[in-house]
Amino acid sequence: MADINGVLLEDGTVLKVPPPEVSRFNALFAPGQAIAALGIERVNVAGKVVEVTTIGASPEHLQSIP
Repeated sequence: MADINGVLLEDGTVLKVPPPEVSRFNALFAPGQAIAALGIERVNVAGKVVEVTTIGASPEHLQSIP
């Protein structure tokens, strides 16, 4: 079984999160949930990927990802 390492947003953006942290923020990844994230953005022909460094339900509630 493969580890989950991110989520796909409605706009096609992928938020890449280290597998151990996915379970920590699992509630944020449910369909329809609001999510805020900061990180390193990479854009290419395949789309946009953000390697997340902080994440939360809103910009006021961000938590760091080690």
